Amino acid sequence: MELGRIIDKALQPLRRKLRLIATRGVVKLVDPARLLQELQVAAVGEELLDAIEHWEPYGYTSNPQPGAEALLLSLGGDRDHAVAVSVADRRFRLKGLQSGEVALYTDEGDVIHFKRSNKILIDSANEITINAANKLIANTDVAEVTATTSAKVTSPVVDVIASSKVTLNTPQTDLTGVLNVTGLITGQGGLAISGGSGATVQGDMAISGGDVTADGISLKTHVHGGVQAGSDNTGGPQ
Repeated sequence: MELGRIIDKALQPLRRKLRLIATRGVVKLVDPARLLQELQVAAVGEELLDAIEHWEPYGYTSNPQPGAEALLLSLGGDRDHAVAVSVADRRFRLKGLQSGEVALYTDEGDVIHFKRSNKILIDSANEITINAANKLIANTDVAEVTATTSAKVTSPVVDVIASSKVTLNTPQTDLTGVLNVTGLITGQGGLAISGGSGATVQGDMAISGGDVTADGISLKTHVHGGVQAGSDNTGGPQ
């Protein structure tokens, strides 16, 4: 019996470390400015842990809402060296995905959903921006980094490739730059051009069932005055 108590007492520190290796908690505060995001987490038993490093997968980051749930690992069973290896939020998780599907989501309802049959849904209630402008890319933490590594991105291009067609279902499309089209332009709603130097057509132009009017003068029905015999020219169109 005495030997058993001695062994049990000797193993108590090891048991405590094993119990502390993994635990869960609730996120209270987030510091997203660090090179590794830091969390304040209320662990099981209302133990408040500060400056918990949030280990995220490469290429992905998020700023979890207070109230999200964190899975914590204490390296070597040392509570002073705890890290958050995963943060989930059951309040906003996108539900009902099919087997094999992947989605990004926010608490506001924005979604990027990789669906079955090679379909991708991007859903936002406000604005979607694709930015390929020239800019400097920098990885900087003023509090921890003294040198900044940056790279200049030049000649950015956005390519939209569709083997069948692209449909823009919107009441208005605005282009702020030059529009170059190498194929046929087909329109059913008319054409209005204002400002600039007007329109220039090189090659043939066919108009079927309509007319062209310039300053009130019809191409089809205009007349000429001052008609005379011989080599004289007519007057201008009216």
